[in-house]
Amino acid sequence: MKAFLDTSVLVAALLPFHERHAEALALMKELRGSGTETWIAGHTLVETYAVLTGYPTKPRIGPREACRMLKENFGAWLKVATLAREEYWDFLGEATEKNIAGGRTYDALIAGCARKSGATRWYTFNFRDFGPFARPGVEIAQPAPASH
Repeated sequence: MKAFLDTSVLVAALLPFHERHAEALALMKELRGSGTETWIAGHTLVETYAVLTGYPTKPRIGPREACRMLKENFGAWLKVATLAREEYWDFLGEATEKNIAGGRTYDALIAGCARKSGATRWYTFNFRDFGPFARPGVEIAQPAPASH
């Protein structure tokens, strides 16, 4: 199995005070420990950085700290899927045909990267964002509640 993670899972795993931290962290440990090939979209990496640096914490998470957190926690084991130049044009054509607009465009882009990675299980806390983009043979899953 190959796994794919979205921004909601990465952010929750990185922030100890996040309401979903325990579930996300347990999933990360399970995936990494089992050697499961695990992917994110290039957009997800940048979006996670943006969320971390904009998160209303005191003190704020600065750019250097956010970058350090991402590299130290994910740099050595998460694979990053991106689209090639022509694939972006194909993606925009498909989005146009399906009348995908606004913020949903980014959800569709992330789903496109997930498909390109070959992942058969996509993890997210935002099922509604990705459910419509799954194809047969793909399971959209939420990290399991942590057992106490």
